[in-house]
Amino acid sequence: MYRIPVSAVSYINTLPFLYGLRNSPVINRIDLSLDVPSEGAAKLERGEALVALVPTAVLLTLKESKIVSPYCIGCDGPVRSVCLFSDVPLEQVESVFLDPDSRTSNLLLRLLLSEFWKLSPELIMRDRMNPVVQSKNSASLVIGDAALKREALYTYDLGAAWKNYTDLPFVFACWIAISRVPADFLEEFNTALKEGISNPAACIDPLRAGRAELVEYLLHSISYHFDVKKQEALKLFIEKVSSKNFVASEV
Repeated sequence: MYRIPVSAVSYINTLPFLYGLRNSPVINRIDLSLDVPSEGAAKLERGEALVALVPTAVLLTLKESKIVSPYCIGCDGPVRSVCLFSDVPLEQVESVFLDPDSRTSNLLLRLLLSEFWKLSPELIMRDRMNPVVQSKNSASLVIGDAALKREALYTYDLGAAWKNYTDLPFVFACWIAISRVPADFLEEFNTALKEGISNPAACIDPLRAGRAELVEYLLHSISYHFDVKKQEALKLFIEKVSSKNFVASEV
C-alpha cells in the first residue's frame, strides 16, 4: 500500500503530534521521517514529503503551498525554546549568530532587532557542526531542545518579544503541503493530531529526567491551535518580513 511521505520536526514540542499519529490507524498510511525544520522544508520542496511540519517562512517562497491543518507550533508569549542568549546586555551585542535550522526564527529575530529593539548587530550564520559560539559582545540564537537546556547571563525570548511588539501570538511552524493530498487522509491525520495535543503529558515518558518541566513547557509555553489570532499574526509576520526584503538576504 502506498504510504504518504510526511516530515515532522524532531523536537520535544512535536511529541504530542507524534504521539497522536503513532496511536492512530493513520500511522499505517504514513511514511514518517523526523527532521530539523530546514530539512523538512527542503524535503517538501524536493517532493520527498507530501505533508510536512515546517517553518512558516517557507510560505514566502514555496509556490502553491497550502496550510492543511488547524494545528501548529506556536506560542502566545514566552516560548522558551526560541531564544537569544548572550553574556552582555542586548544593546552591547555587536554580532549575532543565527541558527541554520530554522529560517522562521532567524527572520523573526531580524525583524525584532530592526523594528522592536532598534539595533543592527552583525549577523552571522552559525556553523551547524560547531553550534557553541564563545565570543565577547556576541549573542546566539538557539532553537528547539537545545534552547531549553541553554543558560546565559542574558536571555531574550523571541515569543515574548513578538508579543510585546505586536500583542499577538506567533506561529513558528505549520503543517504544509504543496500538492493535492487526499481529503480523507487529511481528516484522519488531523483527528490524530487533535488527540495528541489533547493530553500533552501522555507523550513524555514517566521515567524521563525533568519530566515535570517538559510537561509544563508543552502545556503552557507551546500553543497548538492555529486559531484566528495566530492566522492574523502569521499574516502580519509575512507582510513585515516581505516589506523588509529579508527573503532575498543570505541570512
